[in-house]
Amino acid sequence: LAAFLAEDPPLDQTALPRLLAIGREKFAPLDAFPEVRAIWWLRFQRIAEAFVAYETARARHVRHRYLEIAGRMEIDLAPGRIVTLSGRADRIDLMEDGTLSILDYKTGQMPSGKQVASLLAPQLPLEAAMVGAGAFAGIDPGAAVEELLYLRLSGGREPLEKGTRGPAKDQTMAEFTAEALARTRALLATYENPSRGYLSRARVMSEGEMNGPYDHLARVAEWALGGGDDA
Repeated sequence: LAAFLAEDPPLDQTALPRLLAIGREKFAPLDAFPEVRAIWWLRFQRIAEAFVAYETARARHVRHRYLEIAGRMEIDLAPGRIVTLSGRADRIDLMEDGTLSILDYKTGQMPSGKQVASLLAPQLPLEAAMVGAGAFAGIDPGAAVEELLYLRLSGGREPLEKGTRGPAKDQTMAEFTAEALARTRALLATYENPSRGYLSRARVMSEGEMNGPYDHLARVAEWALGGGDDA
């Protein structure tokens, strides 16, 4: 999608064939796995058609698209203690009214509105905070972020679904992103305390999962099989 949009293609009858041609190039490594390619190529065809239609409708509101743009900012915890927050935004759109829209593509489920508003899914709020800190080269840190948008591209019954996420009703976007950064800073400061243990699973909603990246170190599967009354 980034390669397609980077060409600034005319969104006319040539757009879909061009996106499919780029798709064929990108799918080439999957030729060795015909079962996987067969499933995902059909999905991609549906995604491509829906994506071109979506971009055609959106284009008149967009002044410039920043694609696959990397950013980094330093968080000062204490004198001499710097943590670098870095990431790559799928896409940041400068809209015609001068505001910014931050987009993230998902092939799986996108976070719910409650998960984002409560900062259980902090990626896009932190990207917005990074924008305000001048972390992305070429993007005006003074431009207001007005939209956090997920595009779910599954190629399924609904090949493209959009989900706008943001703060609770009693917060502005600026307050919301400032809170995301403040809570990140507080978490990092907590990790500075050597007597504070690291949790392999800190979220109640993830208690039933057994595939976390640190679960093997915490022996989660072993302890989950423990009896009820054993000390």
